[in-house]
Amino acid sequence: MSAALAYIIYFFTYGNLFQAEDMLPVLLTNVKEIKSYLDGQIKKSLLFSAVAGFLVLVLAGVALVWVDRDAASNGWTAKSLIVTLISVAIMIKYAMNCFPLREIRLARKSIREMKKARTVHADNLAHRFKAELTGKPDGNIFLIIGESANRDHMKALNPEYPRDTTPWQSEVKNREGFFFFPKAYACFTQTAQTVSWMLTGLNQYTHQSPDYLVTLIDAARVAGYTTWWCTNHKGNDYLTGYIMNSADKVVEVPALTGDDAQLLDVMDTIPEEGNHLVILHIMGSHLRYGDRYPPDFPAVQGDNKRISEYDTSIAYTDDILRRIWEKAEKKQQASVIMYVSDHGEDMKYTHGTGHFSFDMTRIPLWIYLSPSYRQKHKDRAEALRRHQDCVFTNDLVFDTLCGLMQVSSYGSEDRFDLSHNAYGLSWDSALTMHGKVHVAEDVQ
Repeated sequence: MSAALAYIIYFFTYGNLFQAEDMLPVLLTNVKEIKSYLDGQIKKSLLFSAVAGFLVLVLAGVALVWVDRDAASNGWTAKSLIVTLISVAIMIKYAMNCFPLREIRLARKSIREMKKARTVHADNLAHRFKAELTGKPDGNIFLIIGESANRDHMKALNPEYPRDTTPWQSEVKNREGFFFFPKAYACFTQTAQTVSWMLTGLNQYTHQSPDYLVTLIDAARVAGYTTWWCTNHKGNDYLTGYIMNSADKVVEVPALTGDDAQLLDVMDTIPEEGNHLVILHIMGSHLRYGDRYPPDFPAVQGDNKRISEYDTSIAYTDDILRRIWEKAEKKQQASVIMYVSDHGEDMKYTHGTGHFSFDMTRIPLWIYLSPSYRQKHKDRAEALRRHQDCVFTNDLVFDTLCGLMQVSSYGSEDRFDLSHNAYGLSWDSALTMHGKVHVAEDVQ
């Protein structure tokens, strides 16, 4: 009965059947994120009504048993025992294909695959991984991984948006060295399934097996970079957590899931000497949106409270990106800075697979190249400029950063590298939802 209650709540929230992929973050998440989801997505009136209805059904069942207690049999008979055992066996058999056991089973299969990828990684590096350097390290490279940012709510990428949520990005958009890509999409609608593909050779187009896992950390080391993972996130899935912990330096902010400004202090711990690949994982616009910016930050007035809070979180991220860029470019010799979100956000259904919309996959992407990098690698800068109006999916971040790091590695391909002349992803071939949905179906 409790499973039916949960399913009913889900159906009335998303207007769709429960998907197995949605069970994965449920099994991997923490109590704080569960509370944020419940507070931010499920109406309290719906939750109260469902729980009240559940209690009524339970009480009604108890009442029926109480009324009929005198009519009940005084003991087990051989016939009733056989019928009961057969019934239990049938229930167990079919329960594995019913909610929620089916979804748990399939989600646990995905978790096992993540764990398997971890176990084969060391062997893969020893026997399969090959890399060829095409240049020397040139300064530091920063990858900023955003959270739940929908580019439609960013004026820098959607000039028609009525509210100026991105004053800094709008200002630098046409500045020399910045390359904005208004047709970028997420490869999935949930963090675990996107970040783990962003940072590995896995993508929707080559059907590479996880048995041949190669990570951005691996490629960066070969290219001569010390690797840093600086995070404002809790590690919620096995593969991303494994990639994170494989970095040379892993730094968590003091108050995890708090103010993204904490990452600015973390950046001060990165040495000025040497060459570094720095991954900054921000909280961005994660549910609950109102928790993503300080109370005194100027609010962006939206059509309703939810949209206003979301747009304000986008505006605060814009300010965080400005401060990160200033520190990285002026103090830490950044040669490359890339900002890309893990997935987008739907203002009604947030993100997930229960009620898919392209709002969940339309993401921001921009790349900054320093003057010295542009001078040394004119072909890379020119390729980025020519590809600004091309479609891109964020499972190709790996290929693009390998190209920008001047390393050709096993698992990367020039045709998926935005900074290479051979980049060739087309609207007809671009995919999302791990290959199940064609981006060309997105009609805006």
